[in-house]
Amino acid sequence: MGLNLAEIQQKLDRLIQNMSEQNRRAYQIFYDPNPQDVTLPQLDENGNLVNVTIPNRAKIKAEVDGFIAGAETTIKGWWSQSFTVTTVQEFVDAISQIPTGGMGIITIPGGTELVLDRDIAITNNKTVLITGYSDSHAKIVFSPYQVDDTYYDYHRFSLSYGANLRFHYIDFELGTPPSDLQPKIKGLINALYSQNTSVVLGACSVALDGTQHFIESTAYGTVLAVGIYSSNITTNGSYVIHNTYRPCMLTKNAVTIDDDTKWVSDSNYLIS
Repeated sequence: MGLNLAEIQQKLDRLIQNMSEQNRRAYQIFYDPNPQDVTLPQLDENGNLVNVTIPNRAKIKAEVDGFIAGAETTIKGWWSQSFTVTTVQEFVDAISQIPTGGMGIITIPGGTELVLDRDIAITNNKTVLITGYSDSHAKIVFSPYQVDDTYYDYHRFSLSYGANLRFHYIDFELGTPPSDLQPKIKGLINALYSQNTSVVLGACSVALDGTQHFIESTAYGTVLAVGIYSSNITTNGSYVIHNTYRPCMLTKNAVTIDDDTKWVSDSNYLIS
């Protein structure tokens, strides 16, 4: 019995037509705007015809978009965190949870008085915003402690390695020092290694006692940036910024101060 070439040709034509139709339908489904799966015929390693299911372009895009959105949420949650604190220990713990290079917003409820009983270090490019409420400020009190038989000092903030500190709706006071000791004169905020370091006050009040400066720059060769806005400052003879031989930038607006000569200790190093 000879080969029926016409029949073979007919079957081949039908096979090609079916495959073309399947490919056309798969193409349409793949580019359909509705997320779905595409089923394609394929020969397995044994030569058997099997169906393979793959997601279409819309479904792939939806999965990728979902992955990106989840990653963005994770990154935002990592980079910017929020805390509410009422104790110094909670305050310290909140700062420790802010990652290197990240930002944290620490809210001290209005009317809360936070008495610093230890030094607070902020470092590693962290940006910390400490805020009370606009209609009810929080208070931060710098607590004194005895250093030796001659001197007392205050617990204070220290900034280093690109740290940035922001205060909104905070009132600053000094605790009552021991009367029989002499003060160590420093800054209540010490900028140690001040590369890319800044301190900003917005709607705050500062009450100094003539023995402690508010900000002390102790780093050479870098610039400390300070901004003070809509705030009240009572220096009682102290400097807002003690910057001898250290460059700093100061911007201010709508600030009430008792002595306009007490902004910086060394105006030769003030960068306008």
